[in-house]
Amino acid sequence: MNKGDLVKVIADAAGVTNATANDTLNAVLDSIRKALKKADKVTLIGFGTFSTAKRAKRQGRNPSTGAKITIPAKTLVKFKAGKELTDAVNKNKIRLPPKNKASTYVEAFLFYGARRSIFHFPLDTLVY
Repeated sequence: MNKGDLVKVIADAAGVTNATANDTLNAVLDSIRKALKKADKVTLIGFGTFSTAKRAKRQGRNPSTGAKITIPAKTLVKFKAGKELTDAVNKNKIRLPPKNKASTYVEAFLFYGARRSIFHFPLDTLVY
């Protein structure tokens, strides 16, 4: 999806013209840009957080000549996706084990690994 496609989606959803939707989108993007220039965070609950991080100047090498160069300092733009956005993107991607393989707590723990939370019920009680 590019900016033109997004403008059309906004116009259809809001019931406004493409020009109005384009102006609105530009205003939102300009506001985010201005806030980031001032090193402010922009948090859109449920969507994510835009922020900046400073990278100091450092020494590097030119890969073709091998000569040392100084890479200048710069400010990076970062984006951290919010929980609702992450959940929406990952919807229906949770793998459930086959019914005959994970009926005990130990098998569930081994199937999902130590990084997942431990289940307190047999997995074959889940609806597949």
